[in-house]
Amino acid sequence: MDIQLEKIELIKKIANTNDVAVLDAIKSVFASPKTDFWNELSSEQQLEIEQSIDEYHKNSYSSFDDFISKYL
Repeated sequence: MDIQLEKIELIKKIANTNDVAVLDAIKSVFASPKTDFWNELSSEQQLEIEQSIDEYHKNSYSSFDDFISKYL
């Protein structure tokens, strides 16, 4: 579905509702601070992810099948 059409449909639904709980829920979505999950990770977790990305860019990784075959 087209994003603009989805927005219009949501606007119509919001305009037609009298459910305060729905309106409060929508308000809370827009009021909640946007946080980057990265900042919520520990420094160890961030380092592991960075190392994994580095390994990927260097083509230094194994396929899932190779990895899982050790445990089957």
